[in-house]
Amino acid sequence: MTIEIGKRLENERIRLNYTQQKMGEYVGIGRRAYINYEKGKREISAEGLNNIDKIGADVLYITTGKPSALSEEEQMIIMEYRKMNISERAQVLNAICKISTPENQTQQRAEVKQHIEGNASGSYAEGNAYTIHMEKKPI
Repeated sequence: MTIEIGKRLENERIRLNYTQQKMGEYVGIGRRAYINYEKGKREISAEGLNNIDKIGADVLYITTGKPSALSEEEQMIIMEYRKMNISERAQVLNAICKISTPENQTQQRAEVKQHIEGNASGSYAEGNAYTIHMEKKPI
């Protein structure tokens, strides 16, 4: 078993919010043996992979490094999400929920293309429009 597979096994355990002890129980081994999986010192069996698949682990990701049946963009989003701490993950999930609510789905969206020269800064307050402050460029 390679170190890369062990690292992905660890990533999945963290994503699922399980301890090494708990993952070992699902695989059918003790904590110490499971730690050796994550370190790449011991190979996980097909039966062990099948067991953790049942609790939501992405076995394709663990074995190949590619998340199951996702586009490259979705894979990138998941990989970046997995790097986040719990607070950052909560913020992302909150933003997704706000975007996907029926109230937001009925709003019309427009794209504004504009060339701006000079210094510009902006701010956003929830529920308000995005505000841009620009300095006048000397002529």
